[in-house]
Amino acid sequence: MKVTVGAAEALHQTLQHEDADESQGLRLARTAEGNFSLRVDNEREGDDIFEHAGRKILLVEPALAETLAESTVDVVASESGPQLAVLGPDEGEKAAE
Repeated sequence: MKVTVGAAEALHQTLQHEDADESQGLRLARTAEGNFSLRVDNEREGDDIFEHAGRKILLVEPALAETLAESTVDVVASESGPQLAVLGPDEGEKAAE
């Protein structure tokens, strides 16, 4: 899984806004409906950890990390403003261009 610079900065700002402890990051999880959610959490054994500006920004448990191995976390435009999105391999390549 890749995290774009724009997404890393957005995640970092979210952690600052949430007043999260420096040892915490945002955990990416899948909801029962199949969507993705983020919540402030502590690192767990086996997590894939993404860092930005010297801080853990994204925590992903091993099974989800394997499922999303070819995906990209990026910021995309929406009607309500910029939002984080998990893009599939083809979408991620387009976003990186």
